[in-house]
Amino acid sequence: MFFRPVEIDFSHIKNLPQLEFKGFVFTSLDSKGVQLAMKGKSAAKIDNVLVVEDIEVERHQNNLQAQRGVYKNGVVKLRGNVSLSNPTMHLTTQKALYYLATHLVSIESPFVLKTKDIVVHGKRLVYNEKSGTVRAYTIKAVIKSVQ
Repeated sequence: MFFRPVEIDFSHIKNLPQLEFKGFVFTSLDSKGVQLAMKGKSAAKIDNVLVVEDIEVERHQNNLQAQRGVYKNGVVKLRGNVSLSNPTMHLTTQKALYYLATHLVSIESPFVLKTKDIVVHGKRLVYNEKSGTVRAYTIKAVIKSVQ
C-alpha cells in the first residue's frame, strides 16, 4: 500500500506561527561575555515578528519585564505591567519601546520612577541604559531630604 504525498495550501491562513517556543531562554554572547539574555513563558514567530509572553530581558545590569513583548526590526514593543529595574532605580509603566541597537528605553505613557531618594510620576521618559541617564517630561517629583 502506497500513499501519495499531499500538498496543503496554507496561503489563505493569516498569522500562522512559523516557529513556537515554550519556556525558553535566549542568550547573546560576544568576546566580552553575555550581551543580552531574554526569557519568556512562550513565543511565536509570525513573518518577521517575534511575539513573547511574560518577557524578561537582562542587559547591562538592567532587568526589563512585561506581560508581552513584540520584537520587530530591532525594537521590542512592551505592553502590560512593564518594569525596568537596576541597582539604583525601579520604573513601572504600561507601555514602552526598547531599542536594542541604541540601548534606549522610551516610555510615552504614565510612569512611576523610584530611587532611594526620589519618586517621580510622569508621562514621558527616555532611559539610556549605556550611560544610565534618564530624561523625564511632564513630571511630579517627591524628593526625600537627606539628613
